[in-house]
Amino acid sequence: MSEQKQDELIPFMLPNGIQVMLGHLRQKDYESLDNWVRQRYMSNVKSVTEGLPAYEKQEFLKVALTEASKMTFQFGEGQNILLSSTYGVCRMSYQTIRNPQMSFEEFHEMLFPEGFLNEQGVETMAEMTAALYGQGKSLDQMVAEKQERDREEEIDNAIVSLASDATSKISEVIKDFATRAQQPQETQQPLPPPKQKGKTKEKGKGGSSALF
Repeated sequence: MSEQKQDELIPFMLPNGIQVMLGHLRQKDYESLDNWVRQRYMSNVKSVTEGLPAYEKQEFLKVALTEASKMTFQFGEGQNILLSSTYGVCRMSYQTIRNPQMSFEEFHEMLFPEGFLNEQGVETMAEMTAALYGQGKSLDQMVAEKQERDREEEIDNAIVSLASDATSKISEVIKDFATRAQQPQETQQPLPPPKQKGKTKEKGKGGSSALF
């Protein structure tokens, strides 16, 4: 696939199924990223100067403001800030979205829940970059893959549900068996003596009896 033109917008499907349009960074995007790393830098400075006397804190902030004004996300301390957290790397990807249908915070949470790196988030950002430079997947491919993932998730959920039902039934059988085992057994009546074979002839006058 040939390299995309700078002003061409590329359709892309996010992991949640939302379709967005991606574009190369513009001048205002560079400025936005520069401002973002500067704000992060100043926020870090303020956090480490908490508790200092007011005069010392003010001096620190003056120096920090001078440093921040020269900072850019493309190299040096600004680049370190951008790449030091999921918020930074995610911010650059978010800046390429022309029609964001969610805030940056929501976008970050979708890719990196609670700020932890995960394979899906990294892959999504890599695919966004590849799409911009003409080496990514087509929208049809992304839609088909999303549908396949949804089907696999439905199958997995069905299997888990069946396994849960089977486990529940087995537990009920075991509980029923245990309950019956704990119940006192009924007292069994003694068996009657076995009957003798043949018939007994009534005693005759001589007082004797005979079997026949």
